[in-house]
Amino acid sequence: EDGKLVLEASGAEGDSVRVLLPSWLSAFGDYTITSNTTITAKANESRWCSIMYRVQNNDSPYYHLCLRANASSSNGVELACRNAASQWEYQTKTSYTEDLDPAKLYKVVLKASGNDADIYIDGEFVGGGYGIDSYRTGSIGMQASGSTAVFDDIKVTLDFEPEETSALAPTV
Repeated sequence: EDGKLVLEASGAEGDSVRVLLPSWLSAFGDYTITSNTTITAKANESRWCSIMYRVQNNDSPYYHLCLRANASSSNGVELACRNAASQWEYQTKTSYTEDLDPAKLYKVVLKASGNDADIYIDGEFVGGGYGIDSYRTGSIGMQASGSTAVFDDIKVTLDFEPEETSALAPTV
């Protein structure tokens, strides 16, 4: 809608919809994902949207940065893994300074690098998760659960660490 990705799943708490970005991104696992995001409708205050990363089998298991409509609650922002048994494993549960305003887009940044992931909202570090080492690469996607989520200006920046090489003396 109007150049934005809108995921509609606000009819009931269990409603869920997701979309994956182009499959060639699944070859990578260290990246920064940025999106201007909000929730415009929800089945209840705890419903959420998320940035999915390192998605396996184009479905599950996967990691995600979950952003709840009541983002100021103690679990309003989460880093979690949906494991192979369809259970949630949490790396981080934290809160943001305010609940999501449906009329405002929040700049959400997820930086995944090696075993770590960091969350930034509107330039503020919100939290980090460690031990995300079960899956090192995978697809990237957006998801809504019991909510209507808006994602705009989605950007994926691949992070490459230069390989260490031994320095050789110049030769002619």
